[in-house]
Amino acid sequence: MSENDELRIFHANLDVEDSDTSCCASMACLFDYRASRKKFASNTIRTTKYSLLTFFPLNLFDQLSRMFNIFWLIQSVVSLIPRLSPSTPETTVSGFAFIVLVSMAKDAYEDYMRHRSDSACNRTLVSVWRDGAFVQVASRSVRVGDVVRVEEDEAVPADLVLLGTAEGPGGSCLLETANLDGETNLKRFF
Repeated sequence: MSENDELRIFHANLDVEDSDTSCCASMACLFDYRASRKKFASNTIRTTKYSLLTFFPLNLFDQLSRMFNIFWLIQSVVSLIPRLSPSTPETTVSGFAFIVLVSMAKDAYEDYMRHRSDSACNRTLVSVWRDGAFVQVASRSVRVGDVVRVEEDEAVPADLVLLGTAEGPGGSCLLETANLDGETNLKRFF
């Protein structure tokens, strides 16, 4: 393969007429075929802490890293020694087990809700330019180098470079970055 085959300039005119908005953009970018063969990270969002295999050991480690639970564990071990304990071992150990199991159940529920939220976000449909037209794909299917059209009041599905806006040349857009930095005020991008 010659050097001319590996580095090419990719030029596309994207003319789309919608009933609500009029969008026209032209872009030219250097497309490196060597870089396209590299493995990039996927656009899948995963905010869960645990999987089915790692839940019990990791959560038990989290539970035992809390000072209060360490105190309960030491107290439960001491209650198993008959001459040192003023209370019965059953009451101390059962209280400790109850606290740990309730905390584990709460963490499992929260992680399950995070998983459901991630799945819903990954299934969100996004308008992507492929094969000469905009097509709807799941946001987890957005790849590096895709041209993504984001309409008004839509969430941005990935890290994007703004190529143009419906405002025309020199136009700007307003973005809310609450998911990134917690600020709810709109930021202007040109």
